[in-house]
Amino acid sequence: MAFMDWDDVFLDARYLQIMYYLAKFNPSIQSAQIAQKFGLGASEVEERLVKLAHLDIVDYRQGEGYTLTDKGLMSLYNFHQNFNSR
Repeated sequence: MAFMDWDDVFLDARYLQIMYYLAKFNPSIQSAQIAQKFGLGASEVEERLVKLAHLDIVDYRQGEGYTLTDKGLMSLYNFHQNFNSR
């Protein structure tokens, strides 16, 4: 897997859409539900979720789905605060 860092996530609108969606509908959202919501392919969403999981932004539980972690929620909150304060 290619290296993924925080800047890649927070500069990519698709990652942010997924994170905001998870934050709104936490806990446990299936990747297919995210793909349908944003008109994305299931494999694209899965790939992005796996990368987010490597950064400890999301957590996956078999049979339940993806959840934004506390670290992910705080990171998204900080991004939102900093972005909107400009």
